Amino acid sequence: MNILLKCIRFVFCAMGPLWILFSSGYAQQPLDSSGNEGVRFEKDLTWSELFKKAEAEQKMVLFEVYTTWCAPCKHLEANVYPVKEVGDFFNKHFVNFKIQMDRKDTDDAYTKSRYALADSLKSVFDIRVFPTFFFLNSKGELMHVMTGAGDPIPEFLARIAEGIHPETQYYTRVKAFESLAAPDTATVRTMTELAAKKYDWDRVKQYSAVYFDIVGNQVDHNILAFAKAFNRESDYKSFSWLIDHRKEIDALTERGYADRLVMDVLLKEEFYKSPQYSAEKVDWKLFRKNLKVKYPYYADMFTAYAKVQHSTNREDWDRYANELTRYMKKYVDYTPVDGLKTFSWLLVRHVDKRDLLEQALTWMPRVYMEEDNYINRQTEACLLYKVGRTEEAIKVQEKVIADAHEYRKSLFQGKLDRMKEGKPLFDNP
Repeated sequence: MNILLKCIRFVFCAMGPLWILFSSGYAQQPLDSSGNEGVRFEKDLTWSELFKKAEAEQKMVLFEVYTTWCAPCKHLEANVYPVKEVGDFFNKHFVNFKIQMDRKDTDDAYTKSRYALADSLKSVFDIRVFPTFFFLNSKGELMHVMTGAGDPIPEFLARIAEGIHPETQYYTRVKAFESLAAPDTATVRTMTELAAKKYDWDRVKQYSAVYFDIVGNQVDHNILAFAKAFNRESDYKSFSWLIDHRKEIDALTERGYADRLVMDVLLKEEFYKSPQYSAEKVDWKLFRKNLKVKYPYYADMFTAYAKVQHSTNREDWDRYANELTRYMKKYVDYTPVDGLKTFSWLLVRHVDKRDLLEQALTWMPRVYMEEDNYINRQTEACLLYKVGRTEEAIKVQEKVIADAHEYRKSLFQGKLDRMKEGKPLFDNP
C-alpha cells in the first residue's frame, strides 16, 4: 500500500509530523508567492525547510488547497491576499504556502511540477471542499482545518485565528473530547456540530451515535433538531430514530415531518445510487416491490417521488410536469425541503404551466422556515416573474443582490436586468 495511504490515520488521529511524509519524496517543489504588501507564500523551500523555518520563527505552517474553477479561491487571490491587513496577520503567525489541486491543459511548468504533490495531499486528506486550509505546528502535527472563504475580511481573519489557539483548534479539541469517559449530551452535540463544519463525516457518524445512545427513546425539539441535522445515511442512528419515533415526531411538529427527513435519505440511497436513476425505462412495479421489502411504509410514496426524479434525469419536462402534479396532489406534506427547492428551480428553468408555477410559490414559506437565504429568494423571484408578477419579482431580486456574497452579485444582476427589460430569464430554457 502507498506509504501516504498508510499514514492517513497517523495524520488525523495521532497527529504525527506531516512533513515526514513528503520531505524526501517531494523536495524542492516550487511554491507560489504573492506581492510584498499582502500574504507571502513560500516559493523555494522544501517540506522539511518549511517546518524548520516555522520552528525558528515560532510560527505555524498554513497551507491552502485551491482549484482554478473555485470562485471563493479566485476571490481570495484577487481581493483578500493582497490586502496589507491580511498579509500582516498571515505573515506574523504562519509560514504560508498554497497549491493548485486541479489540472488544466494551460498549466505552466511551475504548476505541473506540483501535480504529484497535489495528488499525495489529496490522497492523505481526502479533500472535497475548496478552498481548504490546513494548520500544522512546527513539528508537523495537524492541529486545525478550515474550509470556505466568502466572509468579509474581519470575519475571515477571525476564523483563521481559530487555528492558532489550542482552545479553538479542531484536532486539539477532538483529542480532548475523545479522552472523556462519559461526555454529556451538550458536549457531544457541540463536537458533532464542529465535526460537520470540518466535513469530518466519520466523526459525525461516530459522535451522533453516542448522542442517540444517551438520549434513548426520548423525543423533544432539541433531539429532533439534532436528528435532522445529522440524518445523512440509513446506517446513522438518527435515521432509525426518525423511523422508530415517526408518530411522536409528527405529534410534536406537523404531519409528514419525520417522513420528509426519511425520504431525503431514501432518495440518495434507493434511487440516486440505483441503476434506475440512469435507465431509459424503469419497471416501476418491480421498483416498488423491492422497496416494500426494506421500507414497507414508504414504498408507494417514494415510488411516486422517484418517478418525478427519473423524469428530471431524462430531461423529459412534459413528463416531469405531469409526474410532479400527481405526486404533489397526494404527498406535498411529505416532500423534503430539498425536494421542494429542486422542484421549484426546475419549474423555473423548464416548465411554463402557470398552475404549477403558482403552486411552487406556495412551497416557498416552508423552504424559508429551514433555509431563508438569497439562493432560495432567487428562485422565488424567478417564479414571480414567470407568472407575471414582475414588480414583486424585481423587489425580491434586488434583495437577493443586496444579500449575496460580493463575488456572486454579478451572477444575479443579469437576471434582474432581464426582468426589468421584460426578457426571458434564460437564453436556452
